[in-house]
Amino acid sequence: MASRGFESEAPVDRLRMSVRNVLKLEKNRSFQEVKHSIVFGDDDKAIAEGILELGNALQSFDGDTSSSEFKRVSTLVPHLLSRCARMNTTDDKQQSRQRQLMLDLTNLRTEFESRIRKFKRTTFLPAIPTSSPNRKTPENPKELEELSSSLLLDM
Repeated sequence: MASRGFESEAPVDRLRMSVRNVLKLEKNRSFQEVKHSIVFGDDDKAIAEGILELGNALQSFDGDTSSSEFKRVSTLVPHLLSRCARMNTTDDKQQSRQRQLMLDLTNLRTEFESRIRKFKRTTFLPAIPTSSPNRKTPENPKELEELSSSLLLDM
């Protein structure tokens, strides 16, 4: 919120609501976006820490989209990418650092998406019933013989 020029001293639930509303306003063409006001060094430090946090979260993420790690990573990646894209760079060295951070984030996002695809490929379908739910499997030989003869008559 502070990077967009809005007050950021509020409870977390109110900040979440505010961020959603600011994003809606930014999509509206009539709303003029506020220039990013955070100093490059502060952004660099925060994004680098976010990348470390993201890397740690990915180590324990197995690709399950119902896990808490998925929720954390799926919100952290776009946040960091957006913040990185809005960094105030003033020289070639800062632009180079920004590009490196963007590359690191893109690589982590690719790893995140890859783990999701792998999890979906390796997750087995639920067991498919192989017998009719209306017929009971016989337990003694006589019932088995009656069942097999009735099946032959059905053919």
